Amino acid sequence: MLIVGSKIMILKNIKQKGDKIISFFVKRIFPKECFNCLREGEWFCDTCSKLLPTHNSKQCLFCNSESQKNGLCANCLKTTGVSLAFAAFDYNDEVIAKAIKKFKYSFVVSVGEKLAELLVNELNKSDVKINRASDYIIIPTPLSQKRLNWRGFNQSEVLAKALSKDLKISITKGLKKIKDTKQQAELSAEGRLSNLSAAFSWQGESLLGKTALIVDDVLTTGSTIKEIARELKKANIKKIGVIVLAKG
Repeated sequence: MLIVGSKIMILKNIKQKGDKIISFFVKRIFPKECFNCLREGEWFCDTCSKLLPTHNSKQCLFCNSESQKNGLCANCLKTTGVSLAFAAFDYNDEVIAKAIKKFKYSFVVSVGEKLAELLVNELNKSDVKINRASDYIIIPTPLSQKRLNWRGFNQSEVLAKALSKDLKISITKGLKKIKDTKQQAELSAEGRLSNLSAAFSWQGESLLGKTALIVDDVLTTGSTIKEIARELKKANIKKIGVIVLAKG
């Protein structure tokens, strides 16, 4: 037992040193500078953080028609399986899009952590009211194992951790992506639906009586969320909310 414990400690020390080395090189390759004004020191300086254009909460998050309740129009409230929808920003904003791409495709987690902070701030300023009751859970949109291995992290999980800390709601990783799909951004609206068919599987504890907050980085047509909602409904979820960083 002593030998095993020593090996575990050695592996932990190696990982910590490895993380420090990676962090050192990331800071050298990607020095922090504001995505808007290019001032050094932060990914978004205090001034520019306050100037970011936010998503119009009066538009339905799924179809862009007039929202009637909780970020949804009457039709999408009936058809999506979602009862609450919130987006902090719009992906067509050049600065936000640049930051999200840096986070996801240059693998700079610290950008994601800053974006998560901004998401939490916007959610707290919004009219969205989330009951912090024990029946709530946060579900980050999962990646396939292949995509997770390639990226090294799940961008939705980075966002979910900040929300979990602020809302005092626990994260569950019971939702799995069991099908390695094509990138949604490359497909038409119709192609997105077929691409995601049977892509998700709930493999966690019972959802009976639970309310899930699905967290994702960008929502465009809502195909991913709709497919996840279908899977959670099969697992007897009570209600579903959606919180995304940006509307595409």
